[in-house]
Amino acid sequence: MERKLRFFEAQVQAEPSVRRLLTNVSIDAGPSSSSSYASGGAGGGGGGGGAGGQSLDELEGRLEELEKELQQMNVNQTMLNRNNNELLELRHVLTKDAVFFQEAYGGAGDARPNENSDAPLLAGAAVDPTIGRGVKLGFITGVIARDKIPAFERVLWRATRGNLFMRQALVEEKLRDPSSGLEVDKNVFIIFYQGDRLFQKIKKICESFQANIYNSPETTRERGELLNQVSNRLQDLEVVLTRSRDNRRQVLASLAIHLQTWRARVVKEKAIYHTMNMFNYDIGRKCLIAEGWCPKTSSEEIQLALRRATQRSGALVPSILSIIRAVHEQPPTYFRTSKYTSAFQEIVNAYGVAHYREVNPAVLSIVTFPFLFGVMFGDVGHGIFMLIFALILIIKEKQLGSQKLNEIIAMPFGGRYVLFLMALFAIYAGFIYNECFSL
Repeated sequence: MERKLRFFEAQVQAEPSVRRLLTNVSIDAGPSSSSSYASGGAGGGGGGGGAGGQSLDELEGRLEELEKELQQMNVNQTMLNRNNNELLELRHVLTKDAVFFQEAYGGAGDARPNENSDAPLLAGAAVDPTIGRGVKLGFITGVIARDKIPAFERVLWRATRGNLFMRQALVEEKLRDPSSGLEVDKNVFIIFYQGDRLFQKIKKICESFQANIYNSPETTRERGELLNQVSNRLQDLEVVLTRSRDNRRQVLASLAIHLQTWRARVVKEKAIYHTMNMFNYDIGRKCLIAEGWCPKTSSEEIQLALRRATQRSGALVPSILSIIRAVHEQPPTYFRTSKYTSAFQEIVNAYGVAHYREVNPAVLSIVTFPFLFGVMFGDVGHGIFMLIFALILIIKEKQLGSQKLNEIIAMPFGGRYVLFLMALFAIYAGFIYNECFSL
């Protein structure tokens, strides 16, 4: 389920228009956070409907349906975009080919005298009947990335030993490549050749350079008819693409509203199952038994928590807490800390943890650690700067504590009270040393 939610989040993040709908839901929210979303229908704009009152199995089935629906939308969108890009390239090919042949006939505005629109464009290639008898020229046309043109021309020239004629033209707009989907600058090319062997060579070279080859009719009338068909298909495809994008955007918007709530519920359920896996199952009593350690002062709090859980879940059999006297086991060490003493406790734990019922040296380090630092660092000026920095962290601790901090800021923020006492002792030692900025 987490994989599905990550997939949904990646799809929402990739859509700028619905990215802002992502809401931040705290995992520590109350019990109503997992059942407060409204129910919704499947498909269309209601594809991301909520799961009010659904169990985890129902939610998993719902997420699986949404994943299949969104994957199918992505496949259809990719196919439509590829068809649209291919039609755009074909339109540019037909337009540029018309210019190529028109220039071959003597200029853009001149037409060949007595030209028949049904006659092949290469019918006039044979200049002299005595030397052109039996000669048949063919041509290949397509589009290729602009940065590959120099290498493409060199390879063609060497492979055919110069037995070809190539023309190219720039495409003014950037085209999205049908295979990769990236927008690149491209050129339209047309290559005239003689013989089937040259055709096979040129075709393999075009494929190796990832050039897209298209079939262009030889007659003017057929080319014009195909150009009209391509333009009509592009208009229809644009309408389909717009509707498909709108439908996908609606599904993603509906998903974005409930995505973080679903994530919070899945994380909670995963934590519950992880905890339940540490229980032992009593076959005779058909119940789960958990064994653990807790402070003696927290026994009443645990009893109250079990009662609240029984009432909220509506269980008929209440949970029972029994205290077991451990004889041969050494209890673990537990030191209750606060936001003032937690940093000092972490420093002491880095050297070693005291055994059960041993004196906690962190209490003494609250004074000794900052004092020894002041003895080493004693300087009034530097101590004042450190004091200002520590006070800023202390004043803004609520604001910073509610944010996810990077490692550089999180470390001094966790030890802000240690820095505060270290700065005070540094200023005190600085007065004794008569030091200010090492002067």
